[in-house]
Amino acid sequence: MSFKKLLLTSLSVCLLAVGSPAFASSSVEESPATSIAQTIDLENDLDQLSKDVIVSDVLTYDELVSLMSEEQGITEEEASAIILNNSGANNRISLESRESAARLNTYRTVTKYLEGINNSYYRPSMEFYCQTSEGDGFRGIIKIMTSSMNTLYNNGSTTVAKTYVGTLYVNLQDANTIYYIADGKFYNNGGIQSVTGNIQIGVGGSTTLGISATAATNLYMTIFQSDPFTWY
Repeated sequence: MSFKKLLLTSLSVCLLAVGSPAFASSSVEESPATSIAQTIDLENDLDQLSKDVIVSDVLTYDELVSLMSEEQGITEEEASAIILNNSGANNRISLESRESAARLNTYRTVTKYLEGINNSYYRPSMEFYCQTSEGDGFRGIIKIMTSSMNTLYNNGSTTVAKTYVGTLYVNLQDANTIYYIADGKFYNNGGIQSVTGNIQIGVGGSTTLGISATAATNLYMTIFQSDPFTWY
């Protein structure tokens, strides 16, 4: 596969789902939202990206395991299992062989803060954990190992946590383009979350993740995509 020069060159991280957020304290009233479609062009150097998009440095396997563990609130063993299970390696080979192969790969994370939720108190973000091709000035995404909605946000004085219930559609259109739709609700309170759907996707692949939670109460905001959006 041939990748364009620069990681994510012409990568479009598309958030199609956020309007005027409806904030709720004790009530559960919703306000109508206006759908927003935005394309972020990453043709420039990574240090010239919008402040809403963060692309990590190149990561090793161990670094990705540690980062995923910290960001997802899981153990390093659980993070390692996610990476190995989504590596595409033959599950019939030994765990040691799969881990050895994974250590030869390179990785990056792509973070996209949701549009329209840019107050200083709370800013959720989409997180993409990617296996990449690096070297000789040619860089691109080989596969997205896993995707998630990061509902934790440290605003400088405290860490704010919400619960997201809804769907996430992710499409790795090519080695340089991520397209996604977030359609759901944030709640102030929530219990155990569960995710359904295939997490790992290669170039040209797509998936829809369903996210549910027990005891989700006290609506904070609603995000949705009302019309399809085509990236050209």
